[in-house]
Amino acid sequence: RLEGGQLGQEHLALGLDPDEPHVGVSHGSPVAGEVLHAGVRPARDRAIARLDSFLVRHPESFARADSRFRLADLHLLRARDEFQVRMAGFLGVDAGTSKANDRSLAPFVDTTASVELYHLILDEDPDFAHLDAVLYSLGMILADDGDPEGVTRLAEPVDRYPDSPHAQEAWLRIGGERFD
Repeated sequence: RLEGGQLGQEHLALGLDPDEPHVGVSHGSPVAGEVLHAGVRPARDRAIARLDSFLVRHPESFARADSRFRLADLHLLRARDEFQVRMAGFLGVDAGTSKANDRSLAPFVDTTASVELYHLILDEDPDFAHLDAVLYSLGMILADDGDPEGVTRLAEPVDRYPDSPHAQEAWLRIGGERFD
């Protein structure tokens, strides 16, 4: 169980039992904010497989956009989790080896699956109720990767959805990008 009885976002998204014992790290740990749980990875992988299967079996479902949005989030959580594992291994390499000094081997967060899903939502589901969140998430990922499309995508929630809770965060990020 986490300190203060709070569950991580991933636990809630996967419907894990809040009374189940949790193995992992606290929020003060160097592994920033992610709660490791013996059942999270397999549950997340099952959820990804189920959503993938649903989308293949029901490509025109009214729930397509929502399924894609949830699937993109799950892929992003998995990518961040995999990155943390790879980065821990990378940082643990003996500093005396040439591999440790070759920073081109440093791992990165592979957001390809999430970016593709966000683009599909924008292209094929223009009436999705949470396009502001899609645009914000896509913009943040692309901006983190240094892609100029990121700022363009971040400007869309500001322009199209000014009352969205994502608009203020998008403005902040756009301002930050101008200082880089």
